[in-house]
Amino acid sequence: MIELRYYRDERDYGAVYRLFTEPEVNGNIMNKPDHNDFQSFKKWLLDCISERFNDFFVVYDNEVFVGVAYTYDFRLIDGHACLSIAVRQEFVGTGVGAQMALAVIDRIFRDYPLRKVFMEVYSDNERCYESLNDVGLKSEARLKDYRFRDGRYADLLIFSVDRESFREVESSLCPSPVC
Repeated sequence: MIELRYYRDERDYGAVYRLFTEPEVNGNIMNKPDHNDFQSFKKWLLDCISERFNDFFVVYDNEVFVGVAYTYDFRLIDGHACLSIAVRQEFVGTGVGAQMALAVIDRIFRDYPLRKVFMEVYSDNERCYESLNDVGLKSEARLKDYRFRDGRYADLLIFSVDRESFREVESSLCPSPVC
């Protein structure tokens, strides 16, 4: 069972730094940092947590760090926020990313009066957007040739789920209150 908690610098920094610097993970992270060293990354992260991100969660599974999830472009007056999830490479394909999405979106809808959550994914990250479909997010837009990656352009796919649709998906995936 995964556990979400808010980032605490002294306990979580090393794991978050290693995640954001994993080459396989870094290219897929939205709002990724440009940093050259441990200290510049720390400054970037703390600035983002205080200025750009609304929530920044670290996620553990049985006390093992598996990834992070954070909201950005949080617009309470418009009723929506963007969510980004980054999973350690060794947990890709295990379903932990989908579990994280379910847990964080549930938390967002419980904690805030938002009507919609968006997620942005590059078109070459097929495993991720298939997972988003599985947990109820629907494709809403495609920005063609958005980012140059690995020698070619990738589209940016924008997925979303509204509060009511999410509750329906959540209850079908986890019908008992024990989940």
